[in-house]
Amino acid sequence: MNVGLIFGIIFAIIVMGMLIVFGMQNIGSVIEVSCESHIGQEMINIEKAVDKVRTFSQGSSIELIVLVPSCVERVCFVDPQHPEIENKKGGWMTNDFISDLVSSNGHNVVLLKDDGSYDGYTVSKLRPVENFCITTKEKTVLRNMGSRIEISLSDL
Repeated sequence: MNVGLIFGIIFAIIVMGMLIVFGMQNIGSVIEVSCESHIGQEMINIEKAVDKVRTFSQGSSIELIVLVPSCVERVCFVDPQHPEIENKKGGWMTNDFISDLVSSNGHNVVLLKDDGSYDGYTVSKLRPVENFCITTKEKTVLRNMGSRIEISLSDL
């Protein structure tokens, strides 16, 4: 066998190994950025829907489809004044730590991620009829109640 061919194969294996090692880090960061952008887009969609319903007359409602990003286990809608009220049927089960975070920061949208971390957001005037969570794509109803916009799962 040719010595140059052997060195060429060894060099190719080293280059492929480096690409795999350094490439995986970049692929992981791209996936993380993609997830963060999906979360941001979903929050913008919720805020736009709330703003739209606020322009309607009291008692009016619209349907909003909420998508749960792949890196998020649950998207929860919580009353920041009463986060301790659990709703096992609706998927909201809390603990003292999360309840304190929600109430002290005024978060009414909570993202519980696959890695166990927590992200909270405050959408102005949004309040759930009862605390609930979504684990997949779900239809919700936003209803203008005058001083607040109520969100609940769609009955359909």
